[in-house]
Amino acid sequence: MGRAIDLSKIRGVEGLKGSIFAEYGLLGREVSVEMRYWLNDGESDMVGTGAAPGEIVTDTDLRIFKALHRGDKSVNLFVTFRERVAGEMIFLRSERAIMSPMNAPLGARERWR
Repeated sequence: MGRAIDLSKIRGVEGLKGSIFAEYGLLGREVSVEMRYWLNDGESDMVGTGAAPGEIVTDTDLRIFKALHRGDKSVNLFVTFRERVAGEMIFLRSERAIMSPMNAPLGARERWR
């Protein structure tokens, strides 16, 4: 599920993480986040290597992303949330986005009516 965050007020990676956690209601939870962007690179495609995603880990990475985004608004940030539950790493996702009456647990289908 997409969200919009104002990058103009964000000064570092930790600020970006905080804004993302706040936007998704994850403040205070022990969740790790991976932030990546995909740059459409015609030159890489021409030589057959394909463009690789850029990862935002440092403040310099964030500055590069912000500069790219200023020049091309189609450069988007993609975020993956992970949480450790009972010793296993799980990927978090929006239950509302994946739940439908067909795959809802028994008893939960009444909520769809």
